[in-house]
Amino acid sequence: MARKSPQPKATSAEVLECVQQNCPSCGKPMWNEYNNLRRVRTIKGVVQLLLKIHRCQNITGERYRIKYRPEQEGSWALPQQEFGLNVIALVGALRYQEQRSIAQIHQQLRNRGVEVSERSVTHLLERYDELVALWLSDHSRLKAIAKKQGRLILAIDGMQPDVGHEVLWVIRDCLSGEILLAKTLLVIRGTVQLASAIATALHSFTAQDLSQVCVQTWQQLRSDLCQHQLNRIEQLRFRRNPEAYLATLEQLLL
Repeated sequence: MARKSPQPKATSAEVLECVQQNCPSCGKPMWNEYNNLRRVRTIKGVVQLLLKIHRCQNITGERYRIKYRPEQEGSWALPQQEFGLNVIALVGALRYQEQRSIAQIHQQLRNRGVEVSERSVTHLLERYDELVALWLSDHSRLKAIAKKQGRLILAIDGMQPDVGHEVLWVIRDCLSGEILLAKTLLVIRGTVQLASAIATALHSFTAQDLSQVCVQTWQQLRSDLCQHQLNRIEQLRFRRNPEAYLATLEQLLL
């Protein structure tokens, strides 16, 4: 369907440079051959991205003249998507955590200044469903990517639309640009769960491998994670109702 309204003008601009300056294959410096412009609609406005595209010039290397895009691009938006990843995360949170209808989500986005049609909201919800369904559903796909490239450069991005909402964690491979998996989790240890899931899918660990782990170290790590979770819960209680939280604390101390 043809666009009925002009694309909104950018309210800010960002320059994205590659963190990896050397070729992942041969280790030689990559050249910035050309730049790409990309406009993304986010919750905070329309952002004009200037992408510095690099390529390896080593003619004998495996990645000769294969483009390498900035690692941060995936944290802004999915490939071929006009709306930012934070907009998709907000649509999913409003739909599945607050049980909002498509019309209510559309109105909420409009109230936040996001120019979007109701039909686009439906498409964004479909993209969200596709993301969260990509939970290691195809191990062969992950192994094929790792085998072809010989390596993975993982990027982990977390999007939390508002305080109290679950975080949409997305793991992607910077070399191929493929999204490996996505998961909604509330606490920060979700990054550990996602990375562990990737490692388990690419390599099957035996009982002999796991038996070499120090039990005391794992017990201390578990204790630290539990304490971190309790601290996060206390912070959340304080944010929701500071007066009630302080009153309860005074009663415990007096």
